[in-house]
Amino acid sequence: NIEWDAGPHAEESSESFKRQCAELLEGTGQIVRDDGDFDAAFTNAAETYEATYWQPYVSHAPLEPQNCLADVTEDGVEIIAPTQMPSGASRIVAAALGVDREKIKILPTRLGGGFGRRSFGGRAGRGRQARPSRASRAARSRAKSSPAW
Repeated sequence: NIEWDAGPHAEESSESFKRQCAELLEGTGQIVRDDGDFDAAFTNAAETYEATYWQPYVSHAPLEPQNCLADVTEDGVEIIAPTQMPSGASRIVAAALGVDREKIKILPTRLGGGFGRRSFGGRAGRGRQARPSRASRAARSRAKSSPAW
């Protein structure tokens, strides 16, 4: 029986993102480039405009559900998953299973369209439920992957 953990971001929402962005606007942020005198130019400008734009959180909603196949053997681990970051997935699997990354093979399927949702290889990390000599599959239903549906 597998008990899933909703993770540290389970409570994130459009409102929490909006609050976080508003708090970040209160500070000075990170100055990457500092050319000229912005404050003087802004003060002396003939006209200035100020606006705040925001958009609510939108689910990535790929066509297929989140999924992963893991084959864990005494010789290593092979993961087949639609991930955008195979190197990140191998780090997650190495940490979860205690396997040397040199013995982990990630085979990205290069399809799907999660557009950012497949960046971190979270499904691959679920391979920790797999045991040597037994393949394991992890998949989320569309309803769990996209609650709005």
